[in-house]
Amino acid sequence: VHHITGIAHNATGQAIIERAHLILKTLLAKQKKGEIGSSPQMRLQKVLFTLNFLTLSGERELSPVLIHFSTL
Repeated sequence: VHHITGIAHNATGQAIIERAHLILKTLLAKQKKGEIGSSPQMRLQKVLFTLNFLTLSGERELSPVLIHFSTL
């Protein structure tokens, strides 16, 4: 059995994945403080919703969810 633990000869690719894991772990820890009794699946869904729809990125003044619904 031969295990490959990362992208060969691509440290940048591994760093991107590690950064994404750090962001997920940080947001999960923040949400865990306020919610008692939530399942891990529910907490992960809320974190992914927050990242995908409520987070401002770059120079944008509107969140992705506001941009999406303003075009309707």
